[in-house]
Amino acid sequence: MARRVQKSSAEPAWRTKWPRNGDLKSWFRAMIQKCHAIPDDDAAATKAHLPIEHLAEMGCVTESLRNVNRFLRRLPKQEVVATVRMAELGAKICLDADDLTRMEKYLAIAE
Repeated sequence: MARRVQKSSAEPAWRTKWPRNGDLKSWFRAMIQKCHAIPDDDAAATKAHLPIEHLAEMGCVTESLRNVNRFLRRLPKQEVVATVRMAELGAKICLDADDLTRMEKYLAIAE
């Protein structure tokens, strides 16, 4: 006799609540939100790198830097590569926005 496998009602956070429109900004925001739901800090920061960068290129610099800061606070001191990579992303966003004083702050974190 064959057994039926029932789907669990609780889906992973990355599978639910995706936007239903063609607005790229809302898709990037949703991707960043899904990355915050990933329990592994290093993997979350790595996967959030691309949407944060593209959101900044679309003009949402403050929001992107806010997400960079959230991931920098979240990353433990042992995750050196992920911390440096995220700090360099913050510096790049600030450089593109001509905010050199803030860029220096992120470069100091990357050192």
